[in-house]
Amino acid sequence: MQALGITLSPRQAELAREKIRLEGLDERCRVEILDYRALAEEQHFDKIVSVGMVEHVGRSQIRSYLAKLFRLLKPGGLLLNHGITTQPLALQRERSGVAGAVLWREGSFIARCIFPDAELLPLGEIVHESERAGFETADVETLRRQ
Repeated sequence: MQALGITLSPRQAELAREKIRLEGLDERCRVEILDYRALAEEQHFDKIVSVGMVEHVGRSQIRSYLAKLFRLLKPGGLLLNHGITTQPLALQRERSGVAGAVLWREGSFIARCIFPDAELLPLGEIVHESERAGFETADVETLRRQ
């Protein structure tokens, strides 16, 4: 079994490579600094895990992002797409207030340091686009308190 990790962060790649080396997994695992769009579609994967990427894709690119992931998977392959979502617009209006406005205002810590280019999408929109790309939704979990 082989594992490939990709990231745009040289620091993250360096840390991952060091952990791989320390665990003696150099022959089975590698990490490259690479944009997902640059992955050759001749490569096919049994499983793809995307952590914290969907927040940075945004509405304008979500369809092409998910289509690319679907094309990279072998038939019957699995995708785990982990990300932060937002509430549907109606709930945002109902529940947002001063706290939300302060946390997400332009120039805030979250906007500058955590999600400088983020466009959080509602979960339903991501599921819809995933299914349009060819995926079957098998499980959805949320950590948000009800």
